[in-house]
Amino acid sequence: MNKYPRALRGEQLDKKTLRLIDEWPSERKLSWAALAERVGVTRQSLERKPILAEAFWARKERLKSGNKARKDSVEESFERQIRALQEKNAILEKNLDMHIEKFARAERNCLVHGWDADKLWAPFKARKEN
Repeated sequence: MNKYPRALRGEQLDKKTLRLIDEWPSERKLSWAALAERVGVTRQSLERKPILAEAFWARKERLKSGNKARKDSVEESFERQIRALQEKNAILEKNLDMHIEKFARAERNCLVHGWDADKLWAPFKARKEN
């Protein structure tokens, strides 16, 4: 049995850290070092993730202002991230459609001119070096 537990990564790390940030007690000072120690990773690995940084600063602001009411900053952060990803996805789909149109146009031109489209898309043959 391994005496060193495996470090959390990816989505598991994000979920645990977001939960810890959201449940951080008001009597304890919230800092990257304290949070990293609780999670078991370096503070730099936490600070680098925008969703964690956003939740961290939102929670720190709530603690500073003395607002004890629990806000759904984590959900708001996820919603912003979802909107950003949807916008990025729309751009990527538009680019994909453009490439599909180019491919279809090239195949049609091959057909019109009597060329073999399969030869057009075939990989180049390696040159024989003498």
